[in-house]
Amino acid sequence: MVGYQALEDAFARNMPAATRAQVARVLDALLVLVAWALREGNQPLVMLRVQLWARELRRMVARLSTDPAEVRLRSERDLPGERDGVYLPLVQCSQCRTTGWLSRLVPGSNKLSTKLDEIYNTWFSRRPEATRLYAAQSVTKAHVEGVSQLACVACGNIQQGGESCLACAHQELLPVFRVTAQRTSVTGNAQYTRHDDTCPSCGERGQLLLLGARNATLGSQVVEASWASIFNDDKKLIAFSDSVQDAAHRAGFFGARTWLNNVRTAWAHVLDELGVSRMSWAAFLKQAEQRFDAPGSVLNLPPATLVAEFIAPNMTWQRHWSVELQQKGHLPADSRLPQRVKKRVLWQLFADLTYLSQRGRTLERVGKLTLSVPWTRLEPVAVGLLPALHEHFGLRGLDIRVLTQWLWGMLTHMRRRGGVMHAEFGTYAADGDVWHLAKGGGRAEWMPAMGDYSPHPVLLTLGTRRGFDKLGAGHRKNWYDRWADATLGQQVLLPTGATPELYRAAFDALLAAGILLKTPHHQGDTLAINPDTLQVDTDVIFMTTRGSKRRLVVPRQDAEQLLGMPCLDAVESLYEQLIPDAADWWRSRFSRGDLRRVIAAEHTGLLARPEREALEERFKSKRPEPWYENLLSATPTLEMGVDIGDLSSVLLCSVPPSQASFLQRMGRAGRRDGNAMTTTLADGNSPHDLYFFAETEEMMAGEVAPPGVFLQAAEVLRRQLFAFCMDDWVSSLGSDSALPDKTSSALDAVEQARLDRFPHVFSEHVLTHEQRLFDSFVDMLGADMDETVRQRLLDFMQGQGEADGLRTRLTKALEELVEERRTYKKRKDELDAARGRLQQQPQDEATQEEISKLQRERGKMLELIAEINGRDLLNTLTDAGLIPNYAFPEAGIQLKSVLWRKRASDDVPGQGTT
Repeated sequence: MVGYQALEDAFARNMPAATRAQVARVLDALLVLVAWALREGNQPLVMLRVQLWARELRRMVARLSTDPAEVRLRSERDLPGERDGVYLPLVQCSQCRTTGWLSRLVPGSNKLSTKLDEIYNTWFSRRPEATRLYAAQSVTKAHVEGVSQLACVACGNIQQGGESCLACAHQELLPVFRVTAQRTSVTGNAQYTRHDDTCPSCGERGQLLLLGARNATLGSQVVEASWASIFNDDKKLIAFSDSVQDAAHRAGFFGARTWLNNVRTAWAHVLDELGVSRMSWAAFLKQAEQRFDAPGSVLNLPPATLVAEFIAPNMTWQRHWSVELQQKGHLPADSRLPQRVKKRVLWQLFADLTYLSQRGRTLERVGKLTLSVPWTRLEPVAVGLLPALHEHFGLRGLDIRVLTQWLWGMLTHMRRRGGVMHAEFGTYAADGDVWHLAKGGGRAEWMPAMGDYSPHPVLLTLGTRRGFDKLGAGHRKNWYDRWADATLGQQVLLPTGATPELYRAAFDALLAAGILLKTPHHQGDTLAINPDTLQVDTDVIFMTTRGSKRRLVVPRQDAEQLLGMPCLDAVESLYEQLIPDAADWWRSRFSRGDLRRVIAAEHTGLLARPEREALEERFKSKRPEPWYENLLSATPTLEMGVDIGDLSSVLLCSVPPSQASFLQRMGRAGRRDGNAMTTTLADGNSPHDLYFFAETEEMMAGEVAPPGVFLQAAEVLRRQLFAFCMDDWVSSLGSDSALPDKTSSALDAVEQARLDRFPHVFSEHVLTHEQRLFDSFVDMLGADMDETVRQRLLDFMQGQGEADGLRTRLTKALEELVEERRTYKKRKDELDAARGRLQQQPQDEATQEEISKLQRERGKMLELIAEINGRDLLNTLTDAGLIPNYAFPEAGIQLKSVLWRKRASDDVPGQGTT
């Protein structure tokens, strides 16, 4: 086995003039050619199996150090027992990327805690003793209350001054800014004090994230990259998890997390199709919508394909997707779902350039395009505004360029907050009702989920409207205050308390120029940018602060005018340099990437057999429809024995427990032509996973031990004994109908006390032949059974001891199902009575909606009854832990819920159950 590094070293010896990067590119190109090379019969020249191992970034810490080069992310598990310093988690602002250390500091103490569980609990509960430390040089001017102190890098002691640590005498002290701010809130009669999570550099609240990445996130990145690659012509994958819960969660996570990448790829292709470097926002939106009907466009798809590629995760509850398309294979001719999907994709374009523009890999952040009010549109406004500022505020030293930068930055901030007027806003622009924006007017069927504390458009209010941005108020300066100080304050001294009036003067000028739109409201007028004045630019350039710490994408033609402007995210810094080539790798990836939706589904033992087999058939289909599942999130049940067709990619979401399991799962890939891509993710909290991450060859080349069973396990043998008794009873039957196929017959026999039917006749058989059955079973095991296990089995057979016996277990399991079925029947009768009473009342809209809810719940009760009755009896006995299965029963709690999906506006009454 030869590793990549060894191959690279061998190539380097024969390429003495090449750099290491050039050697790697040559080697990559050779491996790609080898993978694609074919011999006679279209068979691969060689079989290339690529294995990628990645480790979960969990419990990540970084050392307190005065040397920035030593501040590197490391897993706590990799640290030696005797620490060579203080290691703490890192927390980063998602807006300005300022990063600091996180710890816990108890009042009255000067010692930083290094216990991660203690730090995490304090942080996530927002307790006041949570503390953040930032290297003093990274916080020029703090926008949150704190103190400048010295931190000992050896012991974590915090002190005000000195040449050495007062606790350990160490000489290396790190100057830090420690956040001390707290926020107080009152709920009822209780007052709560919490840590203030405001970023000290940019002043934003609620934007701090712990640095790290869990396996689900890493796995979604693997899937996303694989699906976008033009070299992957077999976009199918099985993701293995070791539990049903993990498999179900990852199916939903992978599908949802990768959806936005598909949408962004589509819009990148549309931009390339249009081939223009600059156009108005209104014209761009019009042409973007027309691409759905333009032949040859990436968006010009048949209705069912359009839905399959772009339906958002929070829209999949709709019947025309979950039932009509996925189960029946077609959309109704009059379906409104394609139109809803179009609306959602267009809204996502708006969101990606406004209130979500700084979250993730948006088209703006990767340098594909930007949206702004052109400098040439703003400069005349600044020219007209300048005399008023001279006369009314005494700002005599202010020039046109700085004033225009102030206006441009303010409008860009408003745009990034979502303050751009949109046709769907309606009353939202006045009242700020987020719920109505997301749910009202039929938007619940296509709009993304939004709430007061989740991403949503934020406009600017001139009054007191809650939820909107406001001009400076109170003792704390907000972004608008800081922006005025940083821009206008460069040249002139701003009068105390005049900032709100300065902005009002600017707003009046922008309103007069048609750049802003005003919406009246009794709590104060609100302002939004007029979308007709915005311009889309694809010829862009990056402006950066010193050291390229923070970047801003701007139109190339406006860049020289904007150079030297304060940074929008950290106003103490300036944009000091231009990066002429804005070709980010992600920009190219979005433009060249394949458009293919990840449609994920769980494949576990909880699925009913018909549903599971139908899923397998769709997955392995040689001619798959666009809505067929192409990613299975599976448990080890797919390791062997199930035909899932040709497959080239496998993802292991954790390191399997044995070499045999590893090879079985790996062997699922490469069935088509021998070439395979397999990814293994190591759980950062599992010693087993971390060991094999370090010793990967031991897992790949280790001994495969044959499977076995521990014959001293009483619970295993109890199941086998029950099955042995069943076999003996069935062989003695004179009629095949004595053992029913379905559970309903057994439940009816229990409920009606029919002693001539199963389970009573089986129990009688066991009681009559008890000693013979037990002795025969024990004789089969021979010396493998000791006396303790033998006695436990005898107690089980005879119904003695503390645990339930064989016959009692069977009776209890069936009686519980009888009671469950009876409960559903009773609830169904109650619903019938309630519906009858409502039908006697005047039939207004509220009453009809209530009747509809009762009908849906009644339908679900009937469905649950039918599901219990229709279960195979042997499956029921398996689920009850009576006959052998792969799983073993554990004490726990079962959660049983009645769920039904929402009813869309085009559903007929009575539909909506799932």
